[in-house]
Amino acid sequence: MVGLALLAVVAIAGGIVLATGGDDDHGGPAASTTTTTTARTTTTAAGDPDEAAAKQAVRDYYQAVIDRDCATIIRVSSETVWADAPDETAACQHAIATSEVTDSNYTLVDVVVTGHQGDSITIDAYQQLNETKYLETATVTKRGGVWKIDRLR
Repeated sequence: MVGLALLAVVAIAGGIVLATGGDDDHGGPAASTTTTTTARTTTTAAGDPDEAAAKQAVRDYYQAVIDRDCATIIRVSSETVWADAPDETAACQHAIATSEVTDSNYTLVDVVVTGHQGDSITIDAYQQLNETKYLETATVTKRGGVWKIDRLR
């Protein structure tokens, strides 16, 4: 199966790393005190604006995968993601062309901050593709005042 992790090591067509299975309780870590989770959405209270911005970068990435929007995928990705690709747009377009993700078969269920050290935030992205649940972990780094995804695993 073509994975959701279009950024993963620029081997953009890599597989989703971890199937979590089970019921709707994703069994992940508890959200931080600044995060309130409701069915299918996560909102961050007036707390840590860096965490809110990093989570938005992750949401933007997954929406761009659904929309097949390489410009946004590249915009929310750091330059290290594309270091091995001579042409990031061509690499992204190739991966998107083979992706089975659509608006009708994919849901980003939740994004949860699991670590925050300075300008680096780790976020778990709980997802569902068709009937299968998945977990990907994003490392998001602040570069030039902008939060960008450095790695998905």
